[in-house]
Amino acid sequence: MSFVFPLAKITKSVSQCLLCCLLVNCGGGESSNELKVVSSAPADGASRISTDSTLKVMLSNDIDVATLTTSNVVLALGSHGEIIRTRISYEQSSNTITVTPRQKLLIDSFYTLNLQGIRDRTGNEIVATKILFRTYENPISSGIDYSNGIVTRHYVRTKDSIQNSTRLVTYSNPGIDSQWFTDDDVVEGYSETTFDVKGNKIREAFYSNTGLDKVPYTSDDELFSYNVTTYDDIGRPSRAARFYSGVDGVAFNADDIATWFVEFIYDRHPGGNRWIVYSASGADGVPFSADDVVERYIDFTWPTVTSSRTVTYIGTGTDRVWFTTDDELLQYVDRLTVENNNRSSEIYYSHRGLDGILFNDDDIVSGYFLSLLNSNGDPSTIIQAYPGPDRVLFNDDDLVGYYVSQFFDSFGNVVRRNEELSPGNDRQWYTPDDIVLGYTLSEFSGRDATKIVSYSTGPDEIALTTDDQVRSYELYSYAENGNKKTYARYENPGADGIWFNADDQPSNTAIYDTNT
Repeated sequence: MSFVFPLAKITKSVSQCLLCCLLVNCGGGESSNELKVVSSAPADGASRISTDSTLKVMLSNDIDVATLTTSNVVLALGSHGEIIRTRISYEQSSNTITVTPRQKLLIDSFYTLNLQGIRDRTGNEIVATKILFRTYENPISSGIDYSNGIVTRHYVRTKDSIQNSTRLVTYSNPGIDSQWFTDDDVVEGYSETTFDVKGNKIREAFYSNTGLDKVPYTSDDELFSYNVTTYDDIGRPSRAARFYSGVDGVAFNADDIATWFVEFIYDRHPGGNRWIVYSASGADGVPFSADDVVERYIDFTWPTVTSSRTVTYIGTGTDRVWFTTDDELLQYVDRLTVENNNRSSEIYYSHRGLDGILFNDDDIVSGYFLSLLNSNGDPSTIIQAYPGPDRVLFNDDDLVGYYVSQFFDSFGNVVRRNEELSPGNDRQWYTPDDIVLGYTLSEFSGRDATKIVSYSTGPDEIALTTDDQVRSYELYSYAENGNKKTYARYENPGADGIWFNADDQPSNTAIYDTNT
């Protein structure tokens, strides 16, 4: 199989469809003819945005729709710029762009909507704009784990008056009465979470047992560890650390020991973002001070709005100084986004080559992912491979590790996913006798998954035949407001050995808080 398409980036599926009716002002500029963003929903810096949202951007002028392309309107996930597949439309009467992700977005994640290169009907180009927002999903209020249909533990979450989840309790024993879900169920451990006024999680403490008195939520409960996070003005994490109590055995004071902590630096000039991971505070015992012990750091950059690069460093190099040009690399990644709507790629490098320069032709490639896209921009085939003897990427001598075939409905949901792990008897990949190890079939209501079934192929190693075997399945239900309502996972067909009937035995179930 020859690959002759231009390079681009692997686009993962994450979509949505809610929207606020109120558009909050985020524009700027002086000229009345300037093409700029007047308002957007979500607004720049917004949080608690539904994972099922549609994005709207109102512009100051009517635009030339020929410039409204997927390269000029880009939705990206997180710090590494992973591009989200979207549908883009325009309403001329209100100068409003609508961006609809083809799948639901990830929970509790930052997204950036980038606009550039759009022109109005007189040729004015838009002021390049980034709109940052953070998603949210209604939390699980209770859950149950099972083994062979028998309850082994259950979980209960409580929340405060403004719907923040403040405590998660795990019960591991039904207590003296031998009845689950009664007052004497035994607490195995619990976590307690504190939030700031903006709803950001600033501390999460994990308690491993209830102490000598065996009563939870008392002063002798044993604290295992706690996490502390600080945020910048728009709600992005700026520092995060995990602590254990120090010599005095008392938590939440100055002698607590930070064993792992991270600093998040955004919008560096030149360049993008940097995450610095520390393994220990230095001689002063104070985290986030000059003598902290760096374990590694990761740099994120964006050569263009539709491409991104990630470089991970794990050592100081010969000069023994961090953050200099000779720092030791672990790996670096070049993500190239969709070009000509037919292909995208993610290339992993292990060495910067003889010239010592990153991201050029003599770099050593350790492997890559290649996505071949259908006419809607959905990744219908995802290939994991290594360069062959000629060291040239994307040609016939590359060594395929495996590939995944995906099939989509009109919403962009993955309704079937095949895991192809062997080229079959003909030793040729991408032919009908390729061996399918397993596959999933999914059912949706709109963009909400309602049933996901995982299968392994039978002796014929062909998908969708009568000898295939169910491995597990998951069921979801939803409230009228679109929030998740219930979840159940089944891994055992019960005594009758028949799947999808009343005696199937669950391994996990959960009930969600539908009011948040």
